Amino acid sequence: MTGAQRLTFYYSMYGSTVESLIVYVKINGSEERIWSRYGNHLSSNWIKGCVAIGYIGTYQVIISEMVTWIK
Repeated sequence: MTGAQRLTFYYSMYGSTVESLIVYVKINGSEERIWSRYGNHLSSNWIKGCVAIGYIGTYQVIISEMVTWIK
């Protein structure tokens, strides 16, 4: 593959414990944030996310979420 690639995914960030959803690209041990959303989106609907990845060579995509667990 040549040129920028596109990562397309669906996400839902509904609920009071939702904090963040972040997409990183990891190249040679370094991570760079390429997309992020924060907080409760007040809807349980799934949302389409899309981000361009313009790196040449080998890389890893990391999708990270953060929630607060209340006991």
